[in-house]
Amino acid sequence: MKNTTYIIKEKEDWENLALYVYKQYCEKRIFLLKGNLGAGKTTFVQAFGKLVGVVEHITSPTFGIMNEYHFADQLMYHLDLYRVRDLRELKDIGIEDILYFKNYCFVEWPELIVEIIKQDKTLVEKTLVVDIHFDMDKQIREVVMSEIEV
Repeated sequence: MKNTTYIIKEKEDWENLALYVYKQYCEKRIFLLKGNLGAGKTTFVQAFGKLVGVVEHITSPTFGIMNEYHFADQLMYHLDLYRVRDLRELKDIGIEDILYFKNYCFVEWPELIVEIIKQDKTLVEKTLVVDIHFDMDKQIREVVMSEIEV
């Protein structure tokens, strides 16, 4: 898979991006969200959640580490690993079980989790890296989607 770039100029573009990812990467279930604070990681999760039918208000799980949302007969996980110090903390919340479920899993600040994913070809195949670059001068975001590098 080659890298794909998507430009966000307007608020509605987030919903268009979510639809694009849903259709183009339908086999993906783990989304590693990269980008600086305020880049739009949670905004993307909100747009995707709305698309699949999450009715709950989606917020950043910064302090709770993980939020769980329901839609249809599935779950959607949203993790923020910014404050997580080591893999033991992730294992304590059952990260491996979450990754192996068929549910969607969005991970902000995913650096710690990459090593777990790289150890299993199945996880690698169902992972998409979503890297959001915010250009403050132009007020646009460039979203680069790629596979995880092993």
